[in-house]
Amino acid sequence: MSFGSEQGQDTYYILYSYFLRQKYNDKNLDTVRENLITIYQTINDIFGYLQYGGTFFGHQFNRINGYAEYGVYEYKSFSDIDNKLTDIGRLKMLYLTSLKEIIHREAELDNEIPQRAEKAARENELLKYVATLDKIIDNYFYLKKAQQFQYSYY
Repeated sequence: MSFGSEQGQDTYYILYSYFLRQKYNDKNLDTVRENLITIYQTINDIFGYLQYGGTFFGHQFNRINGYAEYGVYEYKSFSDIDNKLTDIGRLKMLYLTSLKEIIHREAELDNEIPQRAEKAARENELLKYVATLDKIIDNYFYLKKAQQFQYSYY
């Protein structure tokens, strides 16, 4: 088996997530795992939607479980004190506002859609994804992981 190609790397991340999940199969971590997957998929969906799809976003979809499993591993060593001492209200607002600004700017500059009403509808559809992130990101760990994922890949 070769992991050198894009498809090979997809396979690597799928296997990586499978084996890491076997190691950290604690029921208490299921919510963390599910939330990380949702956060990563939502960010991937936003940028995929903005770019009208592409193979990169499909490959990312296959790799997200691996990224999430590594996040679960990191969560085990993440201090609860960090989550409790950090008031994420302002930080979260800044992050989501910057994401909304990216969406707005890309919608305005989108030459594929000439009508303003269609641009607004597309932007509103994308803002639903941001609302999903707003619900899920409820602690510093999730905020940090969302930012790391977005800034690393998009």
